[in-house]
Order: sequence, then C-alpha cells, then structure tokens
Amino acid sequence: MITALSPEFLRELSYVAEDEGMMEKLSRYVHRLFKKKQDDTLFTEEEFRRKLERSSAQAAEGKYIEMRADETVDQFVDRLLCM
Repeated sequence: MITALSPEFLRELSYVAEDEGMMEKLSRYVHRLFKKKQDDTLFTEEEFRRKLERSSAQAAEGKYIEMRADETVDQFVDRLLCM
C-alpha cells in the first residue's frame, strides 16, 4: 500500500467519497486513528490547574523532595528517577 498522495490513491478516495456509507466508515476510522495518535502528555487547562492544586497542597503538607547541598542537578534528577 502506498502512503503518499499518489494519483491512484486520490482516484480511489474519490470513489469512496461518492458512496455515503463508505465515507461515513472512513470518517469514523480516521477519527479512531486520531484518538490513538493523541499525545498523552498534553493537558487541558482544567487538568493542568487540578495538577497544580494537588502539587501545591502536597508542598504545603511538606511532601516534597529537596536537592541536597552537595549534589549537582544531574545527580538530583537521577535520584528522583530512581525513586
């Protein structure tokens, strides 16, 4: 199967566009593909604000990790990743 927009692919797509049922199936399939492709690292503003509120509450409760005076930033990050 060719993934580029070749003349053959566009011709086949035009046949699909002429059939309402096939076009509906194609549309649903493309939407499913986009959902799979979504970046899980992105937050909505609401999610971001909730996360900030949780983090602020944890910090207020004293639940945080400080960098030691004798360690570099790289060592600190490595220590965090090993927890």
